[in-house]
Amino acid sequence: MRIPSGVATAPVILVRGSDSVLVRDAVVAVDRVLVGDAEREFCVEDLSFEDLLTDADEVDLGRVVDAAHTPAFLADRRVVVARGLAVLTKKEDVAVLVQYLADPLPTTSLVLVWDKPHTGQRKPGPVPKSLVGAVEAAGGIVIQTDPGTAKASAGWLDDTLADEAFTLDAGARRVLAASLGDQPQRLVGILTTLRGMFGAGDTLSDSDIEPFLGMQGDVAPWILTDAIDSGDVAGSLAALQRMLTGGERHPLQILATLNGHVDLMLGLADAAVTGKDDAARLLGVHPYRAQKALAQTRTLGGQRVGEFVALLAQADLDVRGASALPGEAVLEVLVARMASRSAGSRPKRR
Repeated sequence: MRIPSGVATAPVILVRGSDSVLVRDAVVAVDRVLVGDAEREFCVEDLSFEDLLTDADEVDLGRVVDAAHTPAFLADRRVVVARGLAVLTKKEDVAVLVQYLADPLPTTSLVLVWDKPHTGQRKPGPVPKSLVGAVEAAGGIVIQTDPGTAKASAGWLDDTLADEAFTLDAGARRVLAASLGDQPQRLVGILTTLRGMFGAGDTLSDSDIEPFLGMQGDVAPWILTDAIDSGDVAGSLAALQRMLTGGERHPLQILATLNGHVDLMLGLADAAVTGKDDAARLLGVHPYRAQKALAQTRTLGGQRVGEFVALLAQADLDVRGASALPGEAVLEVLVARMASRSAGSRPKRR
């Protein structure tokens, strides 16, 4: 992973993200930069969430601050890593850290890892705004590990690959991005494998990396519903398989996605709406979703939307045991029928 410049001298680095694998990989990369050629045992204090718990099962950040206030010994800088902090969701939870960051020790690099602890039932949440503000005011660095939107994901992948000793050509990058789908955390393992197989200066093509990609990752639900709406039977079935295998989604979860998609169209089938804003108010969804639902409703017509409702109702019964077919097969039939009927509703080109 590419680490922002300035990390080596930053007083505080906040690593945040929704996926623990990507967060952990970023922390490893940050640790590598901060430690450099020094002896890790002399300059790093790594505090787990369990290290911060008191006998009363409360989180004591005083230990983090005490460690951060300790001068470096036998090294130019002292590195303090505090993990499992994502359960500290309130301003008062992080007040002691905010106070420390008002005047941080110049020879300490404090790494705050915003991930979920391995133990306990506490619910993780976003970083309190007071802490984000304190990090920025102290001249610290915030590392966001989530790829974000499709456009941002492409940039994230490019940044992640930039520091590798080998290079992926355009075809290899496309294949890799398609394989990751909605599971970017799989990149960590794939890159580890590629580093063991290829050396500095190698330029890899799609055929070079395909044997090491493994099972294709999950895709977002809208990939499936968009393929159905466009009448793409093959694309719909491919998206379904990735949700079932790469995403390990239960058939009932996918049925819930399809029901929600058709419910929006059903709500618009006989409604007197003039555009996306009207539709959004009626459905209680974002105008973008409303616009897509309105366009597809107008393409299909009320009768075809009603057919989809019937298909979904029967599929629900079949997945729950009314049919001898396994749930995956029931969904394949359902998705193929929906996509083919979407295609059949579109005016033919002359």
